[in-house]
Amino acid sequence: MPSLFRPLFCLLGLLIFLTPAWGKLQFDVFLGFDNTVRTMSWFPVSIEVFNDGPAFDGAIEVAPGQLGGQRQRYQVELPTGTRKRIIFPAFASGAGIFTLDVRLVDSSGRVREDRPSQRPRIAPWHTYVLGALPGQFAGLPVFPKVENSRGDDAAPVVVRIQPEFFPDNPLALEELNGLYLNSEKALLLKEKEVEALLAWVQGGGHLIVTVEQPGDLGTATWLRDLMPAQVSGLNSRRMNGELHKWLIRDDLDHPGQPSSALRFGYEPPHSSDEPSRSTAFSQLSADATFDRSELPLVGLRPLGGTLSFGPTNAPLIVSSPRGRGLVTVLAFNPERDPIKTWKFRPEFWARLAGVPQNLLLTDRAQVPTYYGSRSLDTLFGAMVETTQIRKLPVGALLLLLVAYLAVIGPIDQWWLKKIKRPMLTWLTFPAYVALFSLLIYWIGFKLRAGQTEWNELHIADLFPRIAGAEIRGRTFASVYSPANETYHIGSDVANATLRPESGGLWMGNRSEGRSTLQLAAKNGFGADIYVPVWTSQMHVSDWEEEMSTPVKAVLSETADGFAIRVENTLGKPFEHVWVIHGGTVHELGALGIGQSNEYNRRDREGRVLREWVGQFQSAFATAAIERQKILGGGVGSTISDWGVSSVAASFPSLLQGPERDGIYPLGSDLTPLVERGDTLLFAWIPGETLIPTLNKFPAVRSRKGTLLRLVVSPSKP
Repeated sequence: MPSLFRPLFCLLGLLIFLTPAWGKLQFDVFLGFDNTVRTMSWFPVSIEVFNDGPAFDGAIEVAPGQLGGQRQRYQVELPTGTRKRIIFPAFASGAGIFTLDVRLVDSSGRVREDRPSQRPRIAPWHTYVLGALPGQFAGLPVFPKVENSRGDDAAPVVVRIQPEFFPDNPLALEELNGLYLNSEKALLLKEKEVEALLAWVQGGGHLIVTVEQPGDLGTATWLRDLMPAQVSGLNSRRMNGELHKWLIRDDLDHPGQPSSALRFGYEPPHSSDEPSRSTAFSQLSADATFDRSELPLVGLRPLGGTLSFGPTNAPLIVSSPRGRGLVTVLAFNPERDPIKTWKFRPEFWARLAGVPQNLLLTDRAQVPTYYGSRSLDTLFGAMVETTQIRKLPVGALLLLLVAYLAVIGPIDQWWLKKIKRPMLTWLTFPAYVALFSLLIYWIGFKLRAGQTEWNELHIADLFPRIAGAEIRGRTFASVYSPANETYHIGSDVANATLRPESGGLWMGNRSEGRSTLQLAAKNGFGADIYVPVWTSQMHVSDWEEEMSTPVKAVLSETADGFAIRVENTLGKPFEHVWVIHGGTVHELGALGIGQSNEYNRRDREGRVLREWVGQFQSAFATAAIERQKILGGGVGSTISDWGVSSVAASFPSLLQGPERDGIYPLGSDLTPLVERGDTLLFAWIPGETLIPTLNKFPAVRSRKGTLLRLVVSPSKP
């Protein structure tokens, strides 16, 4: 017997020797920053893969753990012995339970690694999130602890960011209101990561910098050029209560408040007779030990920045706007003593970051409640929605139901009894069902059947550079399908991605169909969207792109208003141009191709912004409510004037009443820019887009348009 099995054992050993081992495959998943995700914002999905086995091509698949939503696929090549870190943005559209299923599959579809039900910590939409790259592990900023007596955990959040997992896509930074950066860690950021950080600041982020060593800025030249102050040598001085005075001062607003600062919806104007709103800090008692301590400092010389605090020749904090954002530089290191051991260190960080005071109140009854039942997406969805769909009124549906019940019940019984043929009900009942089925189909056909339609609205924020401009865009695109069909869309634009329409905090994605997003290491995306028959689906594409400046504007102040010169450099006519200056709205009219006009306006000639936006509130609310209804008359469910409506929708916090019902991504609301004194220019371009349209399929009906939004720089003397 042994002699019979010996050849088999030899053959088995040879096969084992010749067959390559799979080796080790490591697959780690990290969601958001420090496992924290803010609702209604983009967040990074960070994945680290180590393949110690045979090479293979595959894909990383990310799908919502709940029903519905969008599946993302990221193509990846994994040679033997390679370790890859992959970071791409995903969108959190709702609140409550949020989970993602993440897995690694090879080219044959075999699942190599599976990480189901990944559940991050959820940060509420209306809280404040500060990211941090401290020089020391114990140097992480801290915020005051807030009692959560009402059950809505809106306390501000600090998240640690590892330099090796810093995103190179600015969209993935969107969940952050602010970012603390130690200059020592700035040296570890790569070129693409620096570009993402700069784009985030330009778009409205608040960057707080501490200089570990003045020599760091010799290497990180990008940081030196960004800062609002020049840095000189080291020194020290006794505080004598300087920082405590800064901490408890009455002014609430942060100097040059960035546009990423969250507003709390409708707020009545503050009366001078009311007590100070700075209740979170004004009652803090002095820390005598800290006030007598020596504080190591670097020398700061402001460069046209806003001096936040300190003597003119030796400031402690210097801030200056950068685009729509803000850069703050500290003359001291808050990670070291005496700041590190200051008993008011949490309050210091809250004040420095510009955390809204309402988030720090112990009395939670004073904190606004956000119902969040409507998203700003719903408003833009009402603009790009097809007009081919009409909804059956509820009354007509009830009448049809009553008629059906009457026919199959008493009418059928009465008629068969009259002709003395009750047994015919076996034939009449199926006939009635077939007849009413055909009737319902015919009604649906008349109300909802149409032609393939693609509508695309672009909201483009311009950030001028020395050569060209950085464009941060949102594309709201809707497709109507006359059949059960899958449509392919895509973009080759840098840092572009796609998400379904968000219905609000508790509705999640409104998409009734299914969509699959294909991502790769190269720029852009491809997506397949399934749309059920006689319905429309809206998706939103967020993107960043560099291009030539489409519009130029220079502002100068006058005694009672302003003068502005606007030049159309796009090569397409502007149908309407608006300027918001000093809190008033001025319509400037049209501007032709290559045309440059100068406008002189008095502030009193314009309309107050809040009043001007308020005239749209009723129509917008009706459109949002009607669009969310499955049934109804459909009256007022669409918004036809895209241009002026998009301008009004740029101030969503002014559209809200005391119910605080709307939510929107950070950077959507331009109200903080108006409040800090910026002048805004809007230009509406019908029928045109700055980037190629997303649809890769023919559409019988189509409409498109672009709204440009620009912060106008004042002319230099």
